[in-house]
Amino acid sequence: MQKPDALSCVMMALVGAMWGLHGPAIKLAFAAGFTFPQLVFGEYIVGSLVFGAAVLWQRARIPTDRRFWSILLTAGAIGCGVPLFLFWAYQLGPVAIGATLLFLYVPFTQLINFIVTRKPPPGREILSGALVIAGAAVAANFFDTANTASLRGAPFAVLAALCFASFFVLTARLGWDATPALRSLVCCLVSGLLMLIISAGAGWSLLPTIPSLTVALAWIIGLGVFGQVIPVFLMVHFGPRTGSALGSILTSTELPVAVLAANLVLGDKIGPAQIAGVVLVLTGIALPHLRRRAPPSAAVGMWAARCFTMTSSTALAADLPRYESLGLGAAESELEQFDHLTAYRQLGPIYQLTFRGETWVAIGGMEANEAAWRNPDQWDYHEALPPFRELMGPSHVTQLDGEPHRRKRRNLKPGFAMSAVFGLIPAIDRSVAGDLRASAGQSLRLHDFFMLALTRANSRTLLRCDFDDVTAATFIRFEEHFIRGTSMGEARHACYAQPGFVADRAAVFAFLGDLVDRRLAGESAGDNFDAMIAERRERGETLDRAELIPEAYLLLMAGTGNTAKLLNCGLQNLSQDPAWLARLTAELADYTPEKFLGGMGAFPLLKATLLEIERLFPAAPVLARVVAEPFTFQGHTLPKGTKVLHLQTLPHFLDEIYADPYRFDPARWIDREYPKKAQGTYGGSTHLCLGINLVRLHMPVVVANLLRDYRLELGEQPRITVNVNYGVPQVADLMARFEPLPAPSP
Repeated sequence: MQKPDALSCVMMALVGAMWGLHGPAIKLAFAAGFTFPQLVFGEYIVGSLVFGAAVLWQRARIPTDRRFWSILLTAGAIGCGVPLFLFWAYQLGPVAIGATLLFLYVPFTQLINFIVTRKPPPGREILSGALVIAGAAVAANFFDTANTASLRGAPFAVLAALCFASFFVLTARLGWDATPALRSLVCCLVSGLLMLIISAGAGWSLLPTIPSLTVALAWIIGLGVFGQVIPVFLMVHFGPRTGSALGSILTSTELPVAVLAANLVLGDKIGPAQIAGVVLVLTGIALPHLRRRAPPSAAVGMWAARCFTMTSSTALAADLPRYESLGLGAAESELEQFDHLTAYRQLGPIYQLTFRGETWVAIGGMEANEAAWRNPDQWDYHEALPPFRELMGPSHVTQLDGEPHRRKRRNLKPGFAMSAVFGLIPAIDRSVAGDLRASAGQSLRLHDFFMLALTRANSRTLLRCDFDDVTAATFIRFEEHFIRGTSMGEARHACYAQPGFVADRAAVFAFLGDLVDRRLAGESAGDNFDAMIAERRERGETLDRAELIPEAYLLLMAGTGNTAKLLNCGLQNLSQDPAWLARLTAELADYTPEKFLGGMGAFPLLKATLLEIERLFPAAPVLARVVAEPFTFQGHTLPKGTKVLHLQTLPHFLDEIYADPYRFDPARWIDREYPKKAQGTYGGSTHLCLGINLVRLHMPVVVANLLRDYRLELGEQPRITVNVNYGVPQVADLMARFEPLPAPSP
């Protein structure tokens, strides 16, 4: 977000001032012969024409999500009550009272959010609401019995505030789908139609009785343009420069301007009570923002939603830059759809974009990793990762949230913790070495070989089972097909319905079901799966067959795909750096698996090589997320349900962190540490990749055996390019041959 400049601050204050002048202008329109229904309907007509023209000019995409439309249509109907009741209040009483009472939307919003979420607002928000209520009561002079006539419009102003709060809570759940102009158009049309129905039922005439048509049109157009269209335009244009927190304070000029203008133009009384009340209300509005860059969800501020045709989400969208504004060329495929690095440089660490027909928010950089990993409960993994639930069952760890996820990680710890797998290094080494010997001299696909070798290693260590070549091939086909579908969105259903995949899934689950049944019946293999079952029994936890089957699958397959991808890409680049390859081969000449049991300290070049492979070729560059509870990042509040692309590996390619980041340079890791938040290959926090420990055992064992005993000969080498996009498989079809090296002389 740009640093606020003086012009932007002035323009945002002007927005509030124009809204403040709107109330006295409405009173003058009453004196000219208009009724409040006519003014409300007239402004909707003006809004519909202007925003309709904007939609046609922008050629806005029409969302198809039913939830979006149900919320927007409901919001449009409720939003009709804001001008209806507010203008009614203006007709019955002073503008100052109506304008002040409208700010009761703040405590009303807090109350509605509490009713919906059952979560009480923070203390600062409660104090903010209390100050607004107190200020409204003082300014309206509720305690003066001689003031009864002036308070005739107060109930309608309170109803307007309630409608405004309801409208705000609803639209905050829209996310950022559709353009602001389209949302505004829909709200105008729905509210205008509702005004027609209400007026017909109440017997209100919507046609002004003013003799001069020119005068009537001038009033209607003037109120619509200066009361709604221009303020909205200024807000959308200058709001992103001030930010929503500062903007909410600047646009609160509406209240003092309304009170002062009512005094000067209409002769409304201004006394100590009105002044004190206005001060209390403004203090309440500003309070939540005095020490934070972003507003809380319950009091985003009048600048975010004052215009009854603009949603609060619209204001957030105005505060958030769009990827499409960069004018970058179209990509040939979805896997190259976005240039996130350019967007990060030009737009900052957060921006919105259109992805698969919906609006998403992208967050990237070390600051994004810090925010995303700080509190895992702010994400809804259940909503974001349905393929894991659909294919693996409701207890699969990847799609669990909160306490169920923490329980599942505890149950899996005896199988995947470093303490549980570290002692398996010699057995893993024997398995990998045997597969390398069996494949020596053959031309093979490098990625396929690694997948098979690592899956076999797991079947000989973590989950010991009779795993012939046919069974191994079935598991690998299923895993590759399954993981490919997880990033396909709704297209995954067709992917998973393919007959071959359905047959493989049935075979995989039948194999694992039989294995689980035997273990539950008392069979023991002395492996990590036995340890997981024993630990659960010791805690007195019920053993669920349906839950154990996908856990057994994880022991066989977790980490194999990512390791194969990393090795496939890394070895290609390693072969193109002969100087480093020679030094690394020399370091590994006397490798034994027992030396790894003491850590990687004896192999600094190997450690540096593996870290560079992880940095340059992350298997999952971007992760899809859904916001579970509103949180603020870089001054932008992301509402519940917002779809987020977390660019967790974007820091890998920032030259201010890694010099010449697109170059394969393992030496960069020698005697140097990089920030943890600059390394996103395996994610972070409690949802850290379950197979990370296996990857970091498998990779050094494979590379050490390969370079100590073989010469890697690569065939035709397709170029593996770095691509920071969602769903990108960082892999290419490399053909290779392992040629045995001569045995060392005694």
